[in-house]
Parts: sequence; C-alpha cells; structure tokens
Amino acid sequence: MELRRISNRWLIIASLIILIAPTTILALLNYSNQQPLWSFTTYGSANSVALSSDGSNVALGIATQCCGPSRSGQVLLLDKTGRTLWSFGTNSAMNSVDISPDGSHIAAVGYLPGTSINDYTFNGAIYYFDHSGNQLWTRPVQAHGAPGGLEVWSLSVRISPDGSRVFVNQGVELSVFSSQGQSLWNYTTDTPIRSTANIFSGALVSPDFSFAAMLDNSVHAFNQQGVSTWNSTGPQAWITGAAISPDSRYLAVADENEGPPNNGTLFLFNKTGALIWTRPLKGTTTTISFSSDDSTIIYQGEGTTSLDLQNRVLWNYTNGEAISLAVTSDGSYAVTGMHYSGQESIRIFNSQGALAWGGGGGGWVHQIAISSDNYYTAVAYGPYSSPSTDSAVVLFYDGPKNLISQRGSTYSFLYFDHDTNTLPTILILPAAFAVIPLVFLFARSKRRTRSETQKPASVDKPSESMK
Repeated sequence: MELRRISNRWLIIASLIILIAPTTILALLNYSNQQPLWSFTTYGSANSVALSSDGSNVALGIATQCCGPSRSGQVLLLDKTGRTLWSFGTNSAMNSVDISPDGSHIAAVGYLPGTSINDYTFNGAIYYFDHSGNQLWTRPVQAHGAPGGLEVWSLSVRISPDGSRVFVNQGVELSVFSSQGQSLWNYTTDTPIRSTANIFSGALVSPDFSFAAMLDNSVHAFNQQGVSTWNSTGPQAWITGAAISPDSRYLAVADENEGPPNNGTLFLFNKTGALIWTRPLKGTTTTISFSSDDSTIIYQGEGTTSLDLQNRVLWNYTNGEAISLAVTSDGSYAVTGMHYSGQESIRIFNSQGALAWGGGGGGWVHQIAISSDNYYTAVAYGPYSSPSTDSAVVLFYDGPKNLISQRGSTYSFLYFDHDTNTLPTILILPAAFAVIPLVFLFARSKRRTRSETQKPASVDKPSESMK
C-alpha cells in the first residue's frame, strides 16, 4: 500500500503501537532486572541488618516507635528465602543488630523509653539470643546518639568471629561482654561531650576484635584485653565516620568542620598510632571501608571515592549523594546507597569505579550487608519520616559478582547514561520512532493545505438566458 493512501487513523494507530509496545517491553525488562530475590516488609523502620557468613540467616533490627518518651522495637531472624524464623518484641527502639558467622547467636542493641539524660545520651539495652530466638541475657547500657543512625557515635553492636565476645559502641563508652553476658572490660571517655563545639565520641572494633578504639577529641586505642596501647591527639572536629582495616593494621577517621561548607579531613593511622597521612574531604563522610587486602580505602561523602594506601585517588563517582556503603571481602565490588530526590537507590561499582548495576529505592538506606562469602546482599530500608504502617523493608539480592554477571549486561543495555536515576534512557528510542508516522501525517496535512491554497478559483459559465 502506498504511504499516500494510508489513512490518518492508521498513521495514529501505528504511532501508538510503535510507542507503547517497545516501551512496555523495555519497562518490564527494566523492572525485572531490578527486582530482588525477595523482600520483607513490616511495621516501623528497618535500622539494621546482618548476614551469617553463608547468607543463610538474616538478622533484622526494627524500631517500631523510635522517638519521644515511648519506644519499642523488634528483633527478627529470617532465612535466605525470606521466611521469618522468629520475632522478638522489645521496649527498645532497635538501632543495631549483628549475627555470629555461623548464625548461632544474634546480638542487638536499642534505645530504652525515656528522654535524653544529657547531650543526646540515653538509656539503652543489649539483647543476646540463640538461633531459636531464646533470649539468653540482656544488659542495660548508656547510649549516645539518636535512634535510626549508625554513624560512629551511635549505639551499635558487633559479635566476634568466634562468637566468644560482644562489642558495644555506646558513644560515650565502649563495652565488651562475654558470650555469657559477663562484662570483660569497658572504657568511658574522660572528655566531656561538648556538643556546642561539635565534638562527639564513638567507638569501633576491628573484625578480628584485636584492636578497639574510642574516638572523642583524640584516638584511644586498646588491644583485645582492654589494655591501652596508644593515644593520639586529633581529629579536633566533629568525628563523622571511622573504620579499622580487616587485619587491624590501619585506622581511618573522618571529621567535619563546624561551619559551612561542612568540609573535613580524612586521617589514616597505623596500628602503632603513627599518622600516615591526611586528606581534605568535601561534605560529610559517614561511611568508610577497607578492602580485605588493605590495598584500598573506599569512602562516601559527596559521592564515592576509592584511594590506595598512598593517598592516591583510584576512582571517584560524584553523581548522587552517597549515604551508605558495603564492600565485598575481596574488594572487587562496592555496594552503595545513593540519595536522589524522593528516594534512595542502590548502585554497584566494580574495582575500576565503573557503575555496573542499579536498583532499589524507597525510604532511607539504613544499612547494607554482604555475606562474607559474597553470595548474598541485604539492604535495610526505612521511611523518610516517622515510622508508618508497612514502611520497614529488607531487600535480598544475589552477591554483587553474581548480580553483575546475571543482570549487569541488561542494565548496561537499558541505560546509555548510567548516571540516570529515572526511567531507562533507551525508552527514548520508541518515542523517537513513534514520531515518524506523526511527522508524515503532519507533512501530508501541510501539503494538502498548501495544494488547496494554490488551486485557481473556478470561473462560473454564463447561463443560457444571458447569451
């Protein structure tokens, strides 16, 4: 059929088919590409998530009521299919949870009801469970910070690799308990919390528990028996993030200046307390991680940056405000939470800093956990504002390497520009092709109008009566 004989109706129908069919197929393909293996939704805010070594058990800490004098929460254990094994309700707004590598024990800490004692200091509690959900013991702790935050000065908990010890970061204090709940040692900062000077404190421990540090307006280092090994002056500003390398050889600390533009400094110490180097930072850096071989440091501020131990930038991604971070044990992939208008999205980068996959979205990304065998990834989401019905979400994905091998090519195909956080760029193509019939229709209409305008006026013939 010649184009000129195609009716206007069929041109419009053709345009709609070209637009709707490919767009629908590509949108479904994009939707399928971004779906987790499973998701779990409940009431409140999913503040913390942890995985056993093989990812077969998922521990979850929920704050069902986090603010004001009344607080409540839940500790849950799920299996790798998303089935709830047990749930334990508490009168604490759960802020942090951890699970032993073999999945046999779960520790959680939360903020108890009541107002702050002074300078953002609250009463809190630690809970210790076996795999069946039996509460083995609980202990009161004093807690600094605020519910819903996992920055270095907020209440958090870690279980040692052999399951024999439990470490609690209380902000103003650090405590180490045995697996039976006995206090092994603790340390309280002798520097008052000077919130007016933006100096906060917090504590952390190395993955092997051989190196612990309290950070206030200096660094206080301890060995696994709680013996002080060194002290160092500085940082002198508000400490926002810190990390100890997996083999306990290095400590990285980020601070933030008081006034705008709120930039700061990254400090790298070795195990003996020597300051190796400093690096200026843009924005607030709350998440820092080392690769397992100590070859790189990845941190988030105004984006995501990877450094080597000589303070050289390996790669830098600046599109999107980064707020959370987890790195595979071999350092080959970084899973990040990026803040965009109206949502948080997951972005995965490879060791060269290339954006390999993106997905997720909805609420704050509170924590990202990768199983130590790198086979699974869990992301804990919470709402932007106060907890609301069905607002706590955990997304469970394959590990970054498998996720990239299975879906990375699809992601690359759909997104010409990986920086986009909206619909896939490739959806522009159906829209472009759909315009062709409409352009032809418009051109034919213009040509017809022009033809009728240029046609000579008809001349009336004289009637017989006028002859």
